[in-house]
Amino acid sequence: MTSDTWVVSIDDLRGSAAVEPLWRELQARADHSFFQSWGWIGAWLRTFPEHAGLLCLRVCFQGRVVGLSVLGRNEVATSRFFSSRALLVSEAGVPDHDSLTVEHSGMLMERGLEREILEHGFRHLYQIDWPWDELFVSGVEHQHAAIYVDAAKAAGLTPEVRAEHPYYFVDLNALRDAGGDYLATLSRNTRFQIKRAMRLYESHGALRVYKAQSLPEALAMFEKLKRVHQACWVARGEPGAFATERITEFHQQLISACFERGEVQLLEVYAGEHVLGYLYNFVMDGVVSNYQTAFLYEDDARLKPGLVSHALAVEQALSEDLSVYDFLMGDQRFKRSLAKSEGTMLWLVLSNDSIRSSFRARARRLRDWLKR
Repeated sequence: MTSDTWVVSIDDLRGSAAVEPLWRELQARADHSFFQSWGWIGAWLRTFPEHAGLLCLRVCFQGRVVGLSVLGRNEVATSRFFSSRALLVSEAGVPDHDSLTVEHSGMLMERGLEREILEHGFRHLYQIDWPWDELFVSGVEHQHAAIYVDAAKAAGLTPEVRAEHPYYFVDLNALRDAGGDYLATLSRNTRFQIKRAMRLYESHGALRVYKAQSLPEALAMFEKLKRVHQACWVARGEPGAFATERITEFHQQLISACFERGEVQLLEVYAGEHVLGYLYNFVMDGVVSNYQTAFLYEDDARLKPGLVSHALAVEQALSEDLSVYDFLMGDQRFKRSLAKSEGTMLWLVLSNDSIRSSFRARARRLRDWLKR
């Protein structure tokens, strides 16, 4: 579709090689998270090579690419009785593929043109000559969601929020301005638990955080984290975050591609030679995002390896002049205890005006009403 100097196209994605230079070039002109960077997207495409059904949406303005998105195209169950001919931003619509869970996500767009890019992109999707029912956009930050909603309405789509989840973070710049004493910002109870645990751990030796210094070291540390993480979750009767070989392969691809760029961080926390745990972080534009952890729990309940490890990691992020320590999505108690700043991510569904979409939306509203 062409409108003045705007051109929108959607094509089958037959591999990542042709998309990578366009994505990296646009990334430099976009406000984006790690989950929208080529590091994440490229590793996803390389790990899940069944590109049948994957599309590339491209929006151009005055001859340059200003918007890009990988779209999954699949039949997705939306309730017990209904399914949807779905398009999905940065997801495939296949449970095994999408178990990675995207956050702080959405279309990659040149800053300053977001509203126009979305409106032109959505209008093009609305007018394409093959049938689809709903566009799923997962993990959009609340402050950006209004642009998606307004652009969807302008393009003739019906927006709906199907889920929302909080995320918690430490504003490191504000912490520096207040004097840089992280523990002093926490509640009396949380501060007491961390300081007591630190004193107990120091019987083994000084507390320290070791950051992997090379790619082989980072991959070896990831394997340690994975073993501890899986043992802990399997003991609870849960599959854990690294339950399949494909998920492990994805993270190996991700670390291999991003570590030397400084976009991936593997940390090992010690007291003397005694290991407390491991943290797997992403780093992008001053934001360090804690993606996964693995801690060695002991019989003494006073020992808090998670609280202590995160507290030390926040202190390290402060020393590295980073701006945000993000605990990512989830309302777990430890996140609320360790971070005073909070945001919300939304999971959006943008429906066209088909009868199928209308029935599905009504079914979802009825289901939610019955739950309440």
